[in-house]
Amino acid sequence: MASENGIQIELKIPSEFGYEKVAMSTVAAIASEFGFDFEKVQDIKTAVSEACINAIEHGNKLQVDKNVVVTFKVSQEGLIIDVIDEGMSKGFQLLKTPDIEEKISSEKKRGWGLFLIKNLVDDVELLNDDNNASMLRMLIHFGQKK
Repeated sequence: MASENGIQIELKIPSEFGYEKVAMSTVAAIASEFGFDFEKVQDIKTAVSEACINAIEHGNKLQVDKNVVVTFKVSQEGLIIDVIDEGMSKGFQLLKTPDIEEKISSEKKRGWGLFLIKNLVDDVELLNDDNNASMLRMLIHFGQKK
């Protein structure tokens, strides 16, 4: 395992669907390097993908000239992943549990992203600044499963 001190990687992707796959591949390589098992790597990839899609669609309103910034930091606690939009509107909203029965019976099957993220990582924090930029911070502890 590589040294855990001070490692930080920053990735900027345009606000266009498909580029979330670049973030997924990046986090898979990082998580594997730091010893997360295959199943946990898959969970982390899904969480990062959902966060990026949310930032692309809701935060940056699919404006390809706006970036989504994804930072990966390794700390003593674990892997910290920040997904930040450029503040076209408040992209990430409160993490509320969807009404599962309603979602299943509804024609609209969307709206599961933040619920999934919350259940795939150890800790989630949502921050919005005065310019409407949103940041979703995810923490995945080393050596623990949710």
